Amino acid sequence: MARSILVAILFLTCACGSSTGGTSFNGSIAGNSFSPKDAIFISFTPQANDSSNDFLSGPQLYILISDGANLCDVLKSSQPVKSATVFAGALFTVNGQTSVVPAPGTYPVIDLSASSSPAPTTQANRAISVFTKFDSQCNSIFQGQSPTGTAGKFELTSLSVKAGGHAVGQFDVNFKADHVIGDFSASYCDVSAPSLTGTGSCPK
Repeated sequence: MARSILVAILFLTCACGSSTGGTSFNGSIAGNSFSPKDAIFISFTPQANDSSNDFLSGPQLYILISDGANLCDVLKSSQPVKSATVFAGALFTVNGQTSVVPAPGTYPVIDLSASSSPAPTTQANRAISVFTKFDSQCNSIFQGQSPTGTAGKFELTSLSVKAGGHAVGQFDVNFKADHVIGDFSASYCDVSAPSLTGTGSCPK
């Protein structure tokens, strides 16, 4: 049911950890960890897809943590991400067949590998988490099958959606047998159509 958000986001041995600027990433996913260099957030409403009952076509908040620099500028340029790792969370609040703008609170992670479940009939927060790594040719090392979160949560403690604003919080997410935790202090990125795979050619 929630693969439309996954598409929008991608357009992510021993545990190790690191932090920078109020953002940290501790653990590893499929044997991969990284040292955060940038953290941004995007307030975004995707276009409705073919289903008029797709309650996930409403407002969403994307948290993107990367070991690449200037991620917002990359997204605005429409170039694909090159030689970088990205841990992402899409946060949204649903109520039946509607979706409202996310606000500070707890966002339990949906398991995309599980069977489809009906939309909540009362207002509820939800999150989707994805981990991907791009090589020097701007291709995902996971070949289109990026690991997705299976359990856990994002805690959004404060949010300011404006130039110079930040989204601040923590995450604690399982990717099947893998487990990652950390904090984020993400800067607002005003981009209308976020896509990690871009529409342009891979930078040389």
